[in-house]
Amino acid sequence: MADTTDSTNFSSSNLVSGSFNSDTNEMTVTFHGGKPYTWTDVSASQWQGLKSAFSPGRYLRDNFGPGEPG
Repeated sequence: MADTTDSTNFSSSNLVSGSFNSDTNEMTVTFHGGKPYTWTDVSASQWQGLKSAFSPGRYLRDNFGPGEPG
């Protein structure tokens, strides 16, 4: 079975890392301080947008509602 999770580390003042599972369309982002939050119903293009954003924190704020604490 193929790995369906894509992960990245962010160069951001707010975000540390993130992952996206294309099977479940769940995205998890870990903030500085260690708190992970999860979003559901995330598209692959939204995930790519976050990964390529000049400001990942701003992209997250502008394009997603509050996540659920992990």
